[in-house]
Amino acid sequence: SRQQLANGEVQILDYLTIVTSTRTLQLSLTQAQTDRLRSLYALDYLAEQ
Repeated sequence: SRQQLANGEVQILDYLTIVTSTRTLQLSLTQAQTDRLRSLYALDYLAEQ
């Protein structure tokens, strides 16, 4: 039963790792999109001047 418990803990740790890396990926994507929108907005702003 100890072996089963250890396997369960490993699976939970794997799951947490996946969730964490997915969150990090989403954050960096959001950051990239924000930068892109900011530069697009800057171009629009410059075009109006």
